[in-house]
Amino acid sequence: MPERAHTLAGALGVTLLCFSVVACEGPGMGSEKKENKSFTYSGEKLTISAGNSDVRLRAGDSGRTVRAVRTLKGKAGEDGNATWELAGSTLRLRTECNGVSVSCAARYTITVPENLPVELRSTNGAISSVGLPQSQDITSSNATVRVEKASGTVRLHVRDGNTEAIGINAGSFSADTRNGRLKVVFDKAPRKVKATTTNGNLNVTLPAGDEPYRTRVKAENGQANSSVRNTSGAERSLDVLSRNGSVRVDRAK
Repeated sequence: MPERAHTLAGALGVTLLCFSVVACEGPGMGSEKKENKSFTYSGEKLTISAGNSDVRLRAGDSGRTVRAVRTLKGKAGEDGNATWELAGSTLRLRTECNGVSVSCAARYTITVPENLPVELRSTNGAISSVGLPQSQDITSSNATVRVEKASGTVRLHVRDGNTEAIGINAGSFSADTRNGRLKVVFDKAPRKVKATTTNGNLNVTLPAGDEPYRTRVKAENGQANSSVRNTSGAERSLDVLSRNGSVRVDRAK
């Protein structure tokens, strides 16, 4: 099977800086093409729509410049196989390699200004988000999702892929997954957590401490274990459910 195609984002403004590097002759198995772009963005939210492309989200500064790096491998580097364009406030990333190809892959690393909320919709591409202080809303299918060191509101919707949220400092966190495990580790005590898996184990680790929580911990077809007791009337809430899988909630040691 060919590698998934991946695309990098860029068409959002005016300032552009591009270069390409081809690692061998032609778009064969070992070829690689890399491009950089920078652009000024004036909208209130950045929406990213990605297909067949790995996407990495990274934290930027307080300005209004979105920076992107695109790496295309193999057939993805051929003319017309990878496209990126801005339509309104949506950055569209697509990679399509028709026919037989030994290598076809695209990866986008997007650095987003810290004051710009992000909404990402992705199919057939791994998602990685590291260090974002703003709110992020991620919907993904057929690939893994990993979010690290997020301090803004986090919402995750994942179908057919494992999900990890590590070092989370967000006050509000929600996630629903289907056909994949979900692991959430908080560095700071959250105010509100809602997490559901349809087919997969669910593990939540809260930071060490004695903060009280209103808790609902349930597994419809599996074992449910929690070392965090339910405190009626607590301001913080924790609602976790697995329909087919085990659930475990603990505090860090």
